Amino acid sequence: MNVIRFPPITNLAVSHIAIIGRQSYGQSMRTESFNDLVKFTRRWKYFPLRNTTIQNLVGCFGGNGSALALHTAMTSHIDKNSQGETFEPLAYLIPRVNCVYRPGIDKVMIVFYKFSALTVKASNLISFILDFVEIKIQPKDIMFVAYGNATKNKATIFAPIVVKGDEMLTALVDHQSTAWLETMKWGCFARMFPTTNCRNRGRKCIQNVTDEDISEEDDEDIE
Repeated sequence: MNVIRFPPITNLAVSHIAIIGRQSYGQSMRTESFNDLVKFTRRWKYFPLRNTTIQNLVGCFGGNGSALALHTAMTSHIDKNSQGETFEPLAYLIPRVNCVYRPGIDKVMIVFYKFSALTVKASNLISFILDFVEIKIQPKDIMFVAYGNATKNKATIFAPIVVKGDEMLTALVDHQSTAWLETMKWGCFARMFPTTNCRNRGRKCIQNVTDEDISEEDDEDIE
């Protein structure tokens, strides 16, 4: 299959930014949530390469369900919200980036609220990175940027996390312990073992887990 490539928008280095959200509990995703992440990429003074590259928003992408599935399985458009708006399937993200990325010049930024908006399985994240490698985008040229890592009153607390793709791949393959990876593990357990009537309460069956830990898995319309 031939790959469509768009002409360069500039001779300067570009950060191609993809915004990711997740539709959960059957609720539609709010445009405002995506807009807030776009503002985050432009206004947070420590956003990666903010002052040295041109930002190019390649799209807003959404995933259905509990974040257990591979990105390649999410091929359906997200349900329309009350304004009749819909968002691109998560499976479209990598092909879209492939249309505009220039090897050795550009960078790719994957932006989301919490890691559970992307996935809760380490194997899925490894597959995601390796699919970029398949189209000649090296892990060192990818950055994952989370708005935060915890939730309070169903809102993500502003505490940004930036992880480079190569560092992330090493951490996942070597089974390292990091705060963001532990959050993914809790999220995976909560979704696979729902011991109460809410699928994100599975972790309650583990002793010595605090209420603060549990609150981190409260889902919003978009995480």
